[in-house]
Amino acid sequence: MGFLRRNKITIVNADITRPNPQPVSSTRNINPGGHRWLRWVIWSLVIIIVGILGWVGTAGFLAFKKIGSTNGSDEPAFFKNGSISLNDVNSEGDSRINVLLLGVGGDAHPGGNLTDTMEVISIDPVNKSMAMMSIPRDLYVKRVDGTWGKINEVYSNGTAYCKIKACSSGVDPGGAAVKDMVGSIIGLPIHYFIKMDFTGFENIINTLGGVQINVTQRLYDPLYPAANMVNYAPIDIKAGLQTMDGATALKYARSRETTSDFDRSRRQQQVLSAARQKALTLNILTNPVKITSIITSLGNHLKTDISTTDMAKFALLLKDVDGKETKTLVLDTSDTGPLKNGVASNGAYILVPKKGLGDYSEIQDLTLTVFTDPNVIKEAAKVLVVDATSKTGTGTTVATLLKSHGYNVIGNLVAATTQATTAVQDSGNKPYSLKLLEKRFKLTKSSKIPSSNTSGADIIVTLGKDYAVK
Repeated sequence: MGFLRRNKITIVNADITRPNPQPVSSTRNINPGGHRWLRWVIWSLVIIIVGILGWVGTAGFLAFKKIGSTNGSDEPAFFKNGSISLNDVNSEGDSRINVLLLGVGGDAHPGGNLTDTMEVISIDPVNKSMAMMSIPRDLYVKRVDGTWGKINEVYSNGTAYCKIKACSSGVDPGGAAVKDMVGSIIGLPIHYFIKMDFTGFENIINTLGGVQINVTQRLYDPLYPAANMVNYAPIDIKAGLQTMDGATALKYARSRETTSDFDRSRRQQQVLSAARQKALTLNILTNPVKITSIITSLGNHLKTDISTTDMAKFALLLKDVDGKETKTLVLDTSDTGPLKNGVASNGAYILVPKKGLGDYSEIQDLTLTVFTDPNVIKEAAKVLVVDATSKTGTGTTVATLLKSHGYNVIGNLVAATTQATTAVQDSGNKPYSLKLLEKRFKLTKSSKIPSSNTSGADIIVTLGKDYAVK
């Protein structure tokens, strides 16, 4: 049996003065890509953290107090024995469990409390799957006091939010503010938040004993930012199998100046896989020494409002969730993206919805393409769309939208005659899908599909003249 040869990792530590240093503020990011860090790695660490705190009983309770917990959210409906009653059905996607991950630089970084990474992790506990959506730090939003600013400032302005909203005692003001804001943007409730800084990430990797990464191509970045965010601290990671500590893994995943965003995403996925594999290899949940070490390493570098009770429920869910087929969505300015570039009144670069300032309807439609309602997936109701509006293309538009939101659309027909009002007919065996479609089309009741109908549909949606395309 042979032995693996590990190449030496060289990190060039000498600081090189960065040209034209700029003051750090919420409107300028010296290293624009630097804080959009480790989407995949953060998720793997959430699994580790939740698993540890959920399974260790009393030790988990003590740990939860140590990491700066706050009062938890109302329990998501799907934590109630893994099901939701028809009476609780409100709108598509509501029954998922949504966790907002906030990445910050921390006390050692300028602007260290700005949430320059925002990821919504959404769990479908019925079909045992998860999805992820990235919220850009430069999204321009209206604050609760009526003023406008970048979304990455919302957490740090939590005190002002709670003065207006009268938050309950014990609630983290920043967490409450940013959960409310993100929820209003994506059109779904945010049940919990987890905030972690760079040091917390590094400490967890170090406590795991580092991770092994097969570096397929040398990574040299002479423009990697030094800790003071003014100078450079070049990195040079050789190709080959490497054992990386926390600091190196962070640099490996954050670097972007000399490679593409696609390469960086690949490296982030490598670190994710390595961290998860290391955690599995160590059997963390059965290792009290390792549990204690990870808890100690987190300290005040992580804050969350997940209660100890919900931690345990998360652990039970996550152990069965398949993370290999995770759906992802990045809100961007591409041709198919919902955002466009803009400039604020103070000259700062911002991102705004293409639909118009404060109009998040397109974002909410995109959200449901990855955060599909669990019961829509489970029931897989055969849906037939019939266009009786006399407006060309309306049925096609609706059928395409429903399909993108997870509905099993089997056809799109044009009616021979028009119909005044929109109506839904059903076979009686797909209750959740029926309820959600009734709410989508603002209907109070439906009728049965006549026995003479041979379409094979479980639900028929007939669009009337009263239907207005978004």
